[in-house]
Amino acid sequence: MHIQSLGTIKRGYTGRVSFKTYVIIMESIKSTFKKYAVFTGRATRKEFWYFALFVIITSAVLSTIENGLGLFPAFDGGRGRGAEDESLLASIFTLIILVPYFAVGIRRMHDVDHKGWWILVPLYNLYLFCVPGTPGSNRFGANPRGEVMTTAADATVASAAPAATSEASEV
Repeated sequence: MHIQSLGTIKRGYTGRVSFKTYVIIMESIKSTFKKYAVFTGRATRKEFWYFALFVIITSAVLSTIENGLGLFPAFDGGRGRGAEDESLLASIFTLIILVPYFAVGIRRMHDVDHKGWWILVPLYNLYLFCVPGTPGSNRFGANPRGEVMTTAADATVASAAPAATSEASEV
């Protein structure tokens, strides 16, 4: 019985990532680099998390290259590494990624209608990175997803406005 329920949960999952998904990921990474030092506006969850995934994967690849080439010092028995043991590739990558990573993080804070300084608050910033952005426009700009927030009050005002103008024209 338990195995059957697992089968129904996984139904439709092929284990493959579509080409469209790769394009979305690459567009998110390109968008972040295009806005290299833009700390205004908003960033979607996809843009932030795909860039974070890019940073993690690139760090893993650089680590593998450093280990393979012998650039990364071997484990030294728990004595700890000094500053002279830092790898060149990791340092260069960190310098390249630092500004865009903070920029996309601050824009992500703006998407949830918080000031960029919230990025400095541990754990709470992780929560804010995960929650959906504010629907519609907020004080930091338009919705980056292009969705327009309409409420029942907006619909009532919009439907009442033509009636008021037609009554005025009849008088």
